[in-house]
Amino acid sequence: RLLAGLALLVSTDAIGANAKPDSLRILNGMSWGTYTHALPLLTLGKELIKRQHDVYFASFGFYSGWAKEVDGLKTIDLGGTLPGHDHFLQTLVELIDHTMAWPSEMFDHLDEMIFDDYSRLYKVFHAAISGESLGGPPMDVVICDFFARPCLDAAHALKVPFVVTMPTVDLYGKSRL
Repeated sequence: RLLAGLALLVSTDAIGANAKPDSLRILNGMSWGTYTHALPLLTLGKELIKRQHDVYFASFGFYSGWAKEVDGLKTIDLGGTLPGHDHFLQTLVELIDHTMAWPSEMFDHLDEMIFDDYSRLYKVFHAAISGESLGGPPMDVVICDFFARPCLDAAHALKVPFVVTMPTVDLYGKSRL
């Protein structure tokens, strides 16, 4: 799927009415996750910026440090706080360090992070993808982490082509830009 999405990015004729012959506006969105969720978005962003595209990384503010790894990547702060995030990350670190088992309590925090803030995040993604919050035209392409359902739904509602990414496996911290 990712390769098909990348092929779409190469062919501006396939993008649609918003396409510009020289540069596309592209939003990379993630709502929560660890670096493994950001890595595909950051890697794609880096390559797309090299090709002179205008690329945005939409995420919670505390993830913006990762975006600094990519020269020219613009950030959009989703605002607010992420319910259960700190506890989830602490539990995830303990999981990786000790048991490699998936404690049932983590599912409670997944529900909080994925579903409880959906309506607010949908509005933020919709405003960014439409160009409303950025004071410009709509995005030409949207690339969303698979957990960023509000990002996917907003792109679909606005009829903007979108690609869904999956995280990489990075248990030992070797996957970096």
